[in-house]
Amino acid sequence: MLDWLILGGGIHGTIISRYLLAHDLVDSDGLRVLDPYETPLAVWRRTTQACGMRYLRSPSSHNLDIDFRALRRFARRPENREPAHFIEPYRRPALELFNAHAENLIAAHGLEHLRLLGRAIEITRQNGAKRVRTAETSFLAKNVVLAFSDSESPLYPDWSVQARQDGAPISHVFSPDFDPRPPEEPQNTVIIGGGITALQKACELVRNGISPVTVISRHQIRVSTFDSNPCFIGPKCLNEFQAERDYRRRRAVIEAERFPGSVPRDVAEEFAALREQDMVRFVNAHITSAQAQPDGTVRLSCSEDETVIESSYVLLATGFRRRMYKAPIVQQTTKEFGLPTADCGFPIPQPHLEWGERIFVTGALAELELGPPAMNIIGAHNTARRLVAALR
Repeated sequence: MLDWLILGGGIHGTIISRYLLAHDLVDSDGLRVLDPYETPLAVWRRTTQACGMRYLRSPSSHNLDIDFRALRRFARRPENREPAHFIEPYRRPALELFNAHAENLIAAHGLEHLRLLGRAIEITRQNGAKRVRTAETSFLAKNVVLAFSDSESPLYPDWSVQARQDGAPISHVFSPDFDPRPPEEPQNTVIIGGGITALQKACELVRNGISPVTVISRHQIRVSTFDSNPCFIGPKCLNEFQAERDYRRRRAVIEAERFPGSVPRDVAEEFAALREQDMVRFVNAHITSAQAQPDGTVRLSCSEDETVIESSYVLLATGFRRRMYKAPIVQQTTKEFGLPTADCGFPIPQPHLEWGERIFVTGALAELELGPPAMNIIGAHNTARRLVAALR
């Protein structure tokens, strides 16, 4: 029997496994990470590459190690010293550096040896422990951490669904089968979305020789350093949030203090510079319909002045479906163990993130306790710190 089984080998699962081992709360024989991908951080690597990310939005202190200085120390190694490794404000690291540090950390602490290949489909009780079943086998563990996210569920706008079925050249940048290599000589490249993914992708395409690129967004460009209010990372705002016992009000705070569809200033400025050179266009409009054309293109009808755009390469940068609480494994676990949920459907965990019966949550599933930054890298650290404090 395992002491701990973490379901999900992404950012959150990796950070939590690091904390549990570093604080001697479990040894490597008693800890495993169940993940449907063969390598750690597989979805992270795929999605960050797909959207053309060059620098993280998070500061360098938000890395995968326990010490907030670890990434900066790694960057000072002779083989890693490059002036372009960080960008202001907050010394945000280059994606290449962040991934190299993550790979180094995983290897140094043997985290890759903790991995089990599979996807959990059911959790049940067995002799005071948890039986976690996959399609192929099952595992018995005293403690289980639900560390999966919405990152496998890209959001497709309603207007795109039928058009894609009809063969329209519409792809989602976060789809598992998305090919980041654009077709040769695409006609009227279009990106749908107005947030960091859309603008990063547009800039990347131009850097790779594709222009002009048209970005269509339902809202104007919104500039924000972070994607949520950083006040909620620490006690200044989090204490008041946790003192609120009405979970509907907590949900309202989360929605008000997150900034979806926003971009950091450096990305906005790069996009603006390309816009001045007529290499990108920005259209503030709502797409009303899309029709696949016999020549392999797609016709997009927009609300703005009844604009019609025909394109052979349309990319959706519309994010993910925020419905992790509706995932079959979460619904099954909720029912099996009678676990508490709020009106919005999300778990109501204890302050140390135990949802019930030694089942713990992190990421989106912990946001009613951790607040707006729950899904971010710092959210994983806050989960791990609470776990450590409670267990010690």
